[in-house]
Order: sequence, then C-alpha cells, then structure tokens
Amino acid sequence: MEWAAVGLAGLGLCAFASLARARSRFACWLAGAALAGLVSAIGLATPDRYRAVHGLLLPMPALLLAWLPAPANTGIGPSRAERFMRTALTAFLVLFCLATWIARRPDGGPEWGARYALPAYLIAATLGAVALTRRMTRGRRATRLAAGCAAGALLALSLAYGARGIVEIQVTKRDLAAFETEIASRPMPVVAEPWWLAAALAPRFVESPLYTLNPQAGLAEWMDLIGHRSRAFLHVSYRPPPDVLALPDGRSTVLVRRREIQKMIFSEFAIR
Repeated sequence: MEWAAVGLAGLGLCAFASLARARSRFACWLAGAALAGLVSAIGLATPDRYRAVHGLLLPMPALLLAWLPAPANTGIGPSRAERFMRTALTAFLVLFCLATWIARRPDGGPEWGARYALPAYLIAATLGAVALTRRMTRGRRATRLAAGCAAGALLALSLAYGARGIVEIQVTKRDLAAFETEIASRPMPVVAEPWWLAAALAPRFVESPLYTLNPQAGLAEWMDLIGHRSRAFLHVSYRPPPDVLALPDGRSTVLVRRREIQKMIFSEFAIR
C-alpha cells in the first residue's frame, strides 16, 4: 500500500504538472515520472506473477509522456485539441482510480482485464509522441537531455513489462497443460476451489464433471449435497483439505494420493 501511494503521488505530479508555475512544470513532471517509474520498476522485479503485471499505467509507464509539459517561454504550447484530449485522459484516469478503490477486493478488482481502457492507450501514446517531439526540438539543452533520459527509461520499463507478460503467458500455458494431464489421468469428478479452472480447462470438463466450491462453505457442503453419491473424487486447490472427512451416513473420505504441481495441490480421495 505504501508503494501504491508513492506511485499515485508520482502520477498526480505528472497529470497535474500543468497547474504549476510555467518554470516549474517540467521539474514537477520529472519528479512525478521518477516516482511512478520507481514503483513500476519495483512491480517489474516482484516475483508474484500476474499480481505484478496488471493494471492500467503500472505496466506501461511510458504513457506518462502524455503529460510532458511544453517548454516554458517559447510561445509554443499544446493546441486546443491536445488540451482537450489531455483533460479527457486525466479525467478518465481519476475516475478509473476512484472506481478501482471503491470496488477493490482481495483478489483484484476493475484493474483486472481493463480491455475497455485500451483506447486511452492510443490517445496517451499520441499525446506523448507530440509532447516529446516538442520538448526535444524546442526545449533547452538540459531539459532535452533530462526528457530524453526519462523517456528512454520509461520506454525501457514498458518494453520489459511486455516481455515479462509474454513469458507469463507461456508459463501459464505450460502450467495449464500439466494440470490438464493430471486431471485426465484421474477419471473421476473434479472438485476445485479456484474459480477460474473451469474456464481455463473448459474442453476437459466436457469429459469429466467439474464442481467449483462455494468459498464460504467449502468441501463439506459439496459432500453433503453431491459428493456422497461418488466413490472417489479429485480435489484441486492451493491448500490441501483434511485427509479424512466424516459423512452423515457414517462413511468418510480417505486420502489416496496427493501431488503438487506449480503450487496447485491435487488430492485424490476415496469414499468408504
């Protein structure tokens, strides 16, 4: 949470740099870009997989160039259309952050799969290219150097995030293939805690029945409603269930086999 506050502070400095005095705007933007870039770099180095690479601006810090201010005292500034698009982009970003905070959940929120925000990337990229070109052609030598270094660093971070995203996709495909192989080797009902397993391995569950557990009730409710009719089942979760679970009819579940694949635990139970 502390680093999130630092990142938001940097984002605010960039987005609202135009409100500062003319001579202070570039310094304000540069400080904000440094803070937001630092948080982005920390996220890139975080070993957590998808938790570290999702969001709107975290994996694409180069979009901060959209708010790069025009050089002071040159008589050349953003056009009316540019100011309108920048204002609209800032308003969208504020509303996005507000919605994310209101709808926050322990397992994510609106920042997951924000495909509806992709048009904002095109607008921000266009604004950034125009602003950087103006700074590099009209600004003083020191500010050109600082802007060029900042742009290079932000672009490098963005490309690194893209590369990591591609790696994550390949690793996920390998993990899902291993999960499917394990499930296919056990011709029995599958009881899963992860809600996404059914969508990720949909073709597999045309052949094998799948049940997704209610997080509040857990395995006991499934056993009471459905599981008692089976002779065996495969439990899939990140946390192993109890080795023995008593049933109302006097029978109980008995652990036959347990295997861990990429932190996912597959537990085969027999009902006796």
